[in-house]
Amino acid sequence: MRDPIPSIILYANEAQKEAVEKARAAAQARYSGPIVTEIVPLAVFYAAEEHHQHYFAKNPTAGYCRVVIKPKVVKLQQEGVISN
Repeated sequence: MRDPIPSIILYANEAQKEAVEKARAAAQARYSGPIVTEIVPLAVFYAAEEHHQHYFAKNPTAGYCRVVIKPKVVKLQQEGVISN
């Protein structure tokens, strides 16, 4: 088995921390291997450059957006997680 790829989830407030801890616990209940994603407070936030803001909306025909992002957005819309 490969070593897990390190990852983190950053939270800005206690509500976000509680939500992500609950989500990680629910995911862990479904998987036998350990979920090693760290949950840490956001210390500093740097906004992306303007051309990266709302990238999918600005670039819907870009290859990555069509193949990767659009199917995920459609699924979340169908599940009622996000609106159209």
